[in-house]
Amino acid sequence: MTATVASRSQPAPGRSHEVARPDEAASRPALGRSDEAASRPALGRSDEAASRFALGRAAYGLLAAALLALAVFELATQSTGLWQFFAFGAGPDLALLLGAAPGLAKGQLHPRAVPAYNLLHRFWGPAALALAAAAGLVGVGFLIGAVAWALHIAVDRTVGYGLRGRDGFQRA
Repeated sequence: MTATVASRSQPAPGRSHEVARPDEAASRPALGRSDEAASRPALGRSDEAASRFALGRAAYGLLAAALLALAVFELATQSTGLWQFFAFGAGPDLALLLGAAPGLAKGQLHPRAVPAYNLLHRFWGPAALALAAAAGLVGVGFLIGAVAWALHIAVDRTVGYGLRGRDGFQRA
């Protein structure tokens, strides 16, 4: 037992797994990623940051589920709001059309579209629209539109899409 432990490399601080010897690794079935690659945090994040990132994505998922339930309830009880639901649900991604250009790397948005994209993917926009609807400044259909807009943002955050940096790539 001591020879086996001595031949294993030491795990990184804060990790409880053991790294297998090369002769043990050859006898294991491949899982698509090596043990070393599977043990690395996503996107170069530390273990703590990666778990906070995953927890944040789960929270956005719960928010998205609640917003979807609210949207379905409001659409079922109101006689208006269907066009607002679809228009405001898809509207934030119109900035992607502004950011399409030849010569960009995969996943990169043209820098001219970054301000519009980031503006449309923040929660204060749908919050302001919901307040305007609650105050009676716009119709109740726009409340449904605000919920759909917030739902769009929450789903984006759940699947890992966030705001963009000046260069047009996702912020880390």
